[in-house]
Amino acid sequence: MDFQAEWITTAEDMGDICPVFRKKWIAAGPVREAKLILTALGVYEAVLNGRRVSGYVLAPGWTSYRKRLQYQEYDVTELMGEENVLEVTVGKGWFRSRMADWAYPKEAKEREEQPCGMIGEIHITYMDGRQEILLTDGSWEYAQSPIRFSEIYDGEHYDARFVPGEWRKAVPFAWDRKILIPQEGSEIREMERI
Repeated sequence: MDFQAEWITTAEDMGDICPVFRKKWIAAGPVREAKLILTALGVYEAVLNGRRVSGYVLAPGWTSYRKRLQYQEYDVTELMGEENVLEVTVGKGWFRSRMADWAYPKEAKEREEQPCGMIGEIHITYMDGRQEILLTDGSWEYAQSPIRFSEIYDGEHYDARFVPGEWRKAVPFAWDRKILIPQEGSEIREMERI
């Protein structure tokens, strides 16, 4: 697939806090089909109108990020409404984690300084045949999320009292789109809660 969307990031380094990116829109009529195509530099969780788009956790999985990065496609037709809000929270994952910093401190520092980012498209087909594509670009917004710390090996701190606010404009940035490939690996699923 040729992505038309732009990579987006935050205007400032948010440290350990995970940003949440958001797009709001109003559907131009009854929806026949809607598809979300998405990936991130890190790991992400996408929520459309208050409902997770998939049970896949730690998406997009671990790859050699500078050479290939998997994107996922989700059928979100049933989640669509007249007024819509897509929120995507992006964590460090394997991409920005310090992983084994005791053994490879230079590489760990380089990973930690890489940009947080995401890219995505929403393809909508309406009942009357019209089509609309919403792309990640500078019209998206971001804010701090309730996830105050997240690290692939050290767990996460989640503040359920925190409500995202102070939404700011996302910033487009240059990152290779040629590395994007369809999902190849198995999805990681939550099997049990204890």
